[in-house]
Amino acid sequence: MRLLQGQTVAVIGSGPAGITVAIKLAQKGYDVTIFERMDKIGGMMRYGIPDFRLPLSILDRYEKKSCVSSASASVPTARSAVF
Repeated sequence: MRLLQGQTVAVIGSGPAGITVAIKLAQKGYDVTIFERMDKIGGMMRYGIPDFRLPLSILDRYEKKSCVSSASASVPTARSAVF
């Protein structure tokens, strides 16, 4: 498979799969934008797993880290995080 660096890829949803594919594509040189309809990234990790099992601070830290490392986030209607 020939990779096209400099291309932009859109990922719909910021659940575990969306975050994983965004990171993998960004590592290969693609510009990745994640679109998320909720206020925060994480999908079922944030909204489906109780806080005592997965502290939300972990996801908040990850969101902050991804936004700092060439990523930006926007939320409802067309929320996106660019990796």
